[in-house]
Amino acid sequence: MAGSEASEAFDYQDIVFGEILAGGITTALEQVEQSEQLRIREQELSETKRRLELVLEGTDTGIWEWEIGTDEIGWNNTVEQVLGLEPGSFEGTYEAFAKRVHPDDLARVEEALDHAIETEELYHLEFRMLHEDGGTVWVECPGVVVDRETESDWMVGLYRDITERKRREEQLERFASIVSHDLRNPLNVASGNLELARDNCESEYLDNVENAHNRMETLIENLLTLAREGNKVGETERVALSDITKNCWENVATAEAVLTIEIDCEIRADRSRLQQLLENLMRNAVEHGGELVTVTVGKLEDGFYVEDDGLGIPTEDRDEVFEAGYSTSEGGTGFGLSIVKQVAEAHDWKIRAIEGSKGGARFEITGVEFAAE
Repeated sequence: MAGSEASEAFDYQDIVFGEILAGGITTALEQVEQSEQLRIREQELSETKRRLELVLEGTDTGIWEWEIGTDEIGWNNTVEQVLGLEPGSFEGTYEAFAKRVHPDDLARVEEALDHAIETEELYHLEFRMLHEDGGTVWVECPGVVVDRETESDWMVGLYRDITERKRREEQLERFASIVSHDLRNPLNVASGNLELARDNCESEYLDNVENAHNRMETLIENLLTLAREGNKVGETERVALSDITKNCWENVATAEAVLTIEIDCEIRADRSRLQQLLENLMRNAVEHGGELVTVTVGKLEDGFYVEDDGLGIPTEDRDEVFEAGYSTSEGGTGFGLSIVKQVAEAHDWKIRAIEGSKGGARFEITGVEFAAE
């Protein structure tokens, strides 16, 4: 044996040599196996990316990727089209990307990227980029850090042109300002004169005037809600559904109606807008189910429901009830359930109207994120 003077004997040197050889072979085999696993993983990622590009082809959504810690960054032709660039003309560096970000948004973008890298949380930001013609393009960029173990980590994500959406939001904001100023001012004058009229005379007609004023004020508030709060929800917090349900019930004129709470958990939501959703569903139940209606809030596998034991909603009307202006009640504004749907969609939740367990209306909100215990 190697390391032994006697050809038929094993000594300590032979044993040591054998252990070293065996260890080296084992290490080499492990490295080959790791290399093969990495190669397979890269192939899977490459195939997934190829399929995603095929799905996104022809849309206004593109793909971007960045090797963290280097200047290498890339995006596909869709992104170049959005910015008015010729295919393949993007320089492929982080510096080139940074120059395309609007100067007023660059610090916010880089801060969000740093936070995502440090925490490995989802990166999701809306910001402006500079078009080749000198204009501005609004984009939405979600992304995630991909841990590549032995190599540099990457961040990959999507890129979507939301310029048209931002334009509509600006129009809605201008509309909201007009509604708030040009309608509220004359309404305030009318309400003031109504109080003066009450001081000088008594008439049942004045009560009708006051009711009309109150209805106008409700319409204005609902219009402002639809116009100003249609955007996606940003930051969310832990909200105890049982607690906020009780608070909402106290804020609604419920007469002799009864509230039953069959849910005791926390969800991730925008507290203020969740309150809007619940209060509007409660008002709808009392308005259409009667003053003695029972309203129940309960838990679903991936969300919650609000139902009543009133007359219910005809099957053919269950989709229409969420349309702005739709109402079967003489005093209804037709905006309550439209606001409910808008709040749900702003959270990326789904909502549907079905028949309740006792024949009344039941609204199921699903896709809700439950807070970790």
